[in-house]
Amino acid sequence: MADTITCAAHPDKLCESYCLQCDVPLCRDCTMGIHQEHKRVDIVEMESIKQVKRREIEEDNAEIQDILIPQFQMENASIEDQIAKTLIRYESIEESADVYRNDWHQEVDRIFEEYHKEIHQTRDKDIALLKNYQRDIKYSLQTMPNIVEHNTEILQSGSHTNAVIQYKSKLTALRKTLPKYEMGMSSFSTPPIQTGQGLCIEFGGIRSFLVSMSSYESLQNSMGHPTYQTRCLLERVIVKAEFSSEVDNLKHIVYNGRNEVWLSGKDGTIRHMNIHGIDLQTLEATNIKYQDIAVNSEGELIYSDYINKCVNIVRGTETEILFESKYAWHPQGIFCTKEGHILVTMRVAGDSCCKLVRYDGEKVIQEIQYDKFGNCLFSRGYKCVFLAENNNGDLCASDTNSCSLIVVNKAGDFRYRYCCDPTLRRKPFVPHHIVTDSQCHIILSDYVNNCLHIFHKDSQYLKCISHPDLDLPVALTIDNDDKLWVGLYVSGKVKVIQYMK
Repeated sequence: MADTITCAAHPDKLCESYCLQCDVPLCRDCTMGIHQEHKRVDIVEMESIKQVKRREIEEDNAEIQDILIPQFQMENASIEDQIAKTLIRYESIEESADVYRNDWHQEVDRIFEEYHKEIHQTRDKDIALLKNYQRDIKYSLQTMPNIVEHNTEILQSGSHTNAVIQYKSKLTALRKTLPKYEMGMSSFSTPPIQTGQGLCIEFGGIRSFLVSMSSYESLQNSMGHPTYQTRCLLERVIVKAEFSSEVDNLKHIVYNGRNEVWLSGKDGTIRHMNIHGIDLQTLEATNIKYQDIAVNSEGELIYSDYINKCVNIVRGTETEILFESKYAWHPQGIFCTKEGHILVTMRVAGDSCCKLVRYDGEKVIQEIQYDKFGNCLFSRGYKCVFLAENNNGDLCASDTNSCSLIVVNKAGDFRYRYCCDPTLRRKPFVPHHIVTDSQCHIILSDYVNNCLHIFHKDSQYLKCISHPDLDLPVALTIDNDDKLWVGLYVSGKVKVIQYMK
């Protein structure tokens, strides 16, 4: 015989039915009130509902004990580790500030004291945020065993039928207390000191200038109109920032200004994110087999659609066809020039022949395919040839089929080809994405060697950038300050790297 159940609203009444809409047992008075029009079942069927509730309690306990508690414990340990690393990083920032102190005269001591105050305040704020997050984690860890204990008492007490039937799961609320959290890190930066040209230093939102009267006017004139100065490669690169894109098989990334990038993987989704890892926009490509992405001077996303033989542009939330390729040519690599042209590498699916095409709007204004001897510049194969334009006008291509760097001048005349110098690396030279910087360096990602290669504009191999954090670097772009944004293929993380001073 089913256990009697008293009504929660009318304790002196026995329940005779169960409201499926409100998920509560009802007495006769309740059925005549607000539950009158609701769908109900009789007292006999409530026994099966009670069994469902018992299974729900058991499943809740299992997930809390086996999944949530270990997750919260791991997150707590992770926060402890992040607090320690944050303290170390801010100590490093203070040391960097002290290095530059000796290059300023006595008056600048007052400015540096302000910077130390700002560093400490920012550090304390960041640590406070982390500790607040940790406090919530610890509170949840203390609460969950009590929930499990209470649930267990309900299960073990055969007489508490009311408690079982009226049980409300707390899992949804618990899951929400474990959000993903990533905190950006402020940085201390200053350009190289050059005699007679003044000094500049920056941390967080504070920027200070120390300028002589004779150079102040030239500084004002140059603000907002940067000129490229000779810069040197760092002996060791510095990871300035990092964030997780949560993109599986991260393959493409392109800088979009304001510390923002577009990035994508193999699933046809293209994301717009900032340096803090915040997803600003997500869109689906018209075909999962797109080949490359780029951004034009207006900040609009452009991508090549290999299957449909077209290049698309995203304006706001709408995707339009910018132009279609003719005959059997399929677009692959894509690059937007400073002149507003679009460079596209195209391939014929049948014989894998490849050429470089320059578009002005929908109009083809240049095609590059052969050298002066009639030989194909690009190798046969199905893989993409990625592109970049150098400041000297050269067009640079990463031919992933032949694992080579190919450079032609603006007119399309062959300049040089670089394959592998076997003395440089133990593994083959396997370039992927390609960018150029303000010094006309050519930089390629190499996921086989877990590094980046830097070349002089005239073909000399300058440097191999390696770092413990560069694990399968594939995606590559560069911002206006010559910092590299490197996308890691498997982890989906993006590293922002300073490699010049």
